[in-house]
Amino acid sequence: MCVCVWTCVCVCVTQAEAQAATEQLSKERNAHQAAVARLVTEMEARSKVTLENASLQEKLSEAALHHADLVAQRDILLQDKNSLEEK
Repeated sequence: MCVCVWTCVCVCVTQAEAQAATEQLSKERNAHQAAVARLVTEMEARSKVTLENASLQEKLSEAALHHADLVAQRDILLQDKNSLEEK
């Protein structure tokens, strides 16, 4: 089969060559789609981990604040205790 391409040069392609090219294109398309699917899955997983990390960071910050409050309360109670023991 002869085909004229944009450069106006006629190229003769056999049926087998056309079939081979079509099969190669199909393989490349399938590989591309699989790669895109893997990328989407990875991005979704990263997004989930990022959200979980943000939530854990917030909980850690809250725990640190509570810890600081407890340390301050302990120090006040120790001062009160020491002051009562001195009397």
